[in-house]
Amino acid sequence: MIMYRLNETRHFLSVAVLLMALLFNPLCAYATELTVVGTGDSQLLLQALADAFESHHPKVKVTIPPSIGSSGGVRAVASGADVIGRIARPLTKNEQQFNLSYHLFAYSPVVFIVNQSVAGIEGLTAQQALDIFSGKITNWSEVGGPEHKIYLVNREEGDSSRLVLDRQIEGFATIEKSPGPIFYSTPEAMNALADNPFTIGYGPISMVKGPSMRALRFNGYSADTTLTSDGTYPLQSPFALIWKGPLSAPGQRFVEFLSSQESADIMRTFGVQPAGN
Repeated sequence: MIMYRLNETRHFLSVAVLLMALLFNPLCAYATELTVVGTGDSQLLLQALADAFESHHPKVKVTIPPSIGSSGGVRAVASGADVIGRIARPLTKNEQQFNLSYHLFAYSPVVFIVNQSVAGIEGLTAQQALDIFSGKITNWSEVGGPEHKIYLVNREEGDSSRLVLDRQIEGFATIEKSPGPIFYSTPEAMNALADNPFTIGYGPISMVKGPSMRALRFNGYSADTTLTSDGTYPLQSPFALIWKGPLSAPGQRFVEFLSSQESADIMRTFGVQPAGN
């Protein structure tokens, strides 16, 4: 009898501990979870915006998972696998048939980025960038940098930043085979630039973080000081959210939050221009 009561007591204690753990687990406090899938270009920015949104809406958890690309975000939302997507380009003609809502919230400069080891270079002209990525220029000394081979961090065809370069730099789209490895997500490309000396790549300025890499001026323009929505900086891509059908109330509040002054201030710290501002 004593052993039975002891086991019974342990059972009730275990249940009580479990209930207390569930009660005080922060995840259990969330009434709604929003997952925003898609491009890596706006990944860090949207995480910062999600954190700010959650501070005002503690019952809503906004998750920004690792990149699956703009096209992956479109496919996930169009198929119904996910509710909200993040993309860094306009919808294509084929994608428009899915009847997705498209909410532009920012313009992001696309910048050429070098590892911190590349000293002596503050900017590139369009011709220099073309010559580097086509393999015509192979040593940093040819553009005023150190005497060292240039290593490239390239992106796949269809990448949102590469699309901007293809449109805005004459001859970039016709490069048949650029030297260097291809990276298939923006975070991977940024990690390669941060970790490998004498590298150069390109991507959104919002992903250029930390002292291990820096953005270059392009044709004399500095993206962090001259970007405006009227197109002063010549290389920029749109950051947008997409969804299909009506959003839930928390989802709509998150979309509306992106138009707030608080969001605009956060966006500018990442070097992007809020849409409409």
